[in-house]
Amino acid sequence: MRYLPFLLVLALTLYALVDCLQTPAADARRMPKGAWLLLVVLVPLVGAATWLLAGRPARGTPPLRRGGPSPLAPDDDPDFLRQLDRIDREHEELLQRWEDELRRRDRDPGEDDRPPTS
Repeated sequence: MRYLPFLLVLALTLYALVDCLQTPAADARRMPKGAWLLLVVLVPLVGAATWLLAGRPARGTPPLRRGGPSPLAPDDDPDFLRQLDRIDREHEELLQRWEDELRRRDRDPGEDDRPPTS
């Protein structure tokens, strides 16, 4: 029981250390990532608590991406919306052709409606 406080501080420090190591350097807030690592290791309880409260990326913020803009949601992506419009037009044209063919068959029953003979 007397080791419990030590184990809690150790667990908190290890959690903060691993979290800091896994966080991209560009996402660390207020100080460079290296400074956060030193603070967590050299001042275990205070450094770990400070990292968790002030250094790690805020919840709900997407990580910074290198090499281009972050991806868009499908309903915000103009290329995706253009593709949906094109597919929708193709389906409408196909449906119109089918309806025209059905009307033609209703008006002029012919060879198209007879079953094939062998």
